[in-house]
Amino acid sequence: MMQQSVTFWIPELLSSERVNSLSEELSLPELPWLSRCLSKADALPIKPGSFYDQASYLFHLSDTLPVAATSAPIELENFSEIESGYFWLKVDPVQLIADRDTLILIPSEDIAISEAESKSLMESFNQHFAEDHVSLQYGDKGSWYLSIAQAVDVQTTSLDSLAYRRLDDAFPKGNASSYWRKLLNEVQMLFFTHPVNKNRRELGQPEINSVWIWGEGKIPEAGSKERTNASIYSDNHYLAGIAKLTHSTCFLEPKNHQGWSSSHQLDSEEKISNGQGSLHDLICLSNLSKSLPNLTEQEWLDTLVEIDKAWFKPLFEDLKLGNITSLLIDVGLPCRYHLTPKNLRRFWRLNKPMNKFTS
Repeated sequence: MMQQSVTFWIPELLSSERVNSLSEELSLPELPWLSRCLSKADALPIKPGSFYDQASYLFHLSDTLPVAATSAPIELENFSEIESGYFWLKVDPVQLIADRDTLILIPSEDIAISEAESKSLMESFNQHFAEDHVSLQYGDKGSWYLSIAQAVDVQTTSLDSLAYRRLDDAFPKGNASSYWRKLLNEVQMLFFTHPVNKNRRELGQPEINSVWIWGEGKIPEAGSKERTNASIYSDNHYLAGIAKLTHSTCFLEPKNHQGWSSSHQLDSEEKISNGQGSLHDLICLSNLSKSLPNLTEQEWLDTLVEIDKAWFKPLFEDLKLGNITSLLIDVGLPCRYHLTPKNLRRFWRLNKPMNKFTS
């Protein structure tokens, strides 16, 4: 029998922060299908880690792949195979807001940076640092890249973990840290006088007054573990980069279970014909996860109900029918939950209310 495992991941969907901040007049919906899955599953505690740590782990990689080096081949139009062995950094445009004795970082998506503004600022950056042979490459309006032929001793903090938070002691560290801190200071002066920000000040818009350096590293010379039996379904660039590095198949993020099932069926038939007998699909609804902070409480609760019907009901049926032989669920709870068809026969495990899993 063909073994088909599925990892279904929606980062932060039911995070403790979101659940605990729910207004008193509102409550979590029943979510009968998710509750049924979790009640019969084996709970696996989650080790703390970033999105990138979790992504690498969920795709069965022994180490976390560096963010910039993994994402660059996907985002950059003119990525060179020669550069695949380089040391990479992300140098992303941001806004820093003074707050007493520290700074608060606002990511580019919340300061409405346009493509024209981004390219103009990046061009000025490249002109200013030309003598240092520091030249950025454009990924998108909020994502720039820097490649260096030799590895650099610098340790950074990811932009994701610092968004809307105090920077305090989060600036680059390591032997090369003094250079990067000097660069950050020069960028702030350069961007302050830039026409883009002069225009933004006149219009009362937030300034793009700095960059954040993060995601450092290079791909190991030995390469990454090949996973030709696996597929990733997501629009996330880092996950697409993982697929590329591991010679896996990458598909666009499915809108619903039916969309995944159609692509999966064709993909699995091809993999089986090529001699793959044990298949793994990682489904990550990264677009939904990205939209969560902007949803009202009621919109979030409605989304939970929709996901329960659109995904957990058919996935439960897939297990019941033997279409899949393993299901790992990660929706931001303190544990991941693993299910096999055998788990479904645990009749003594009654369905628990969702608040039993979120506390």
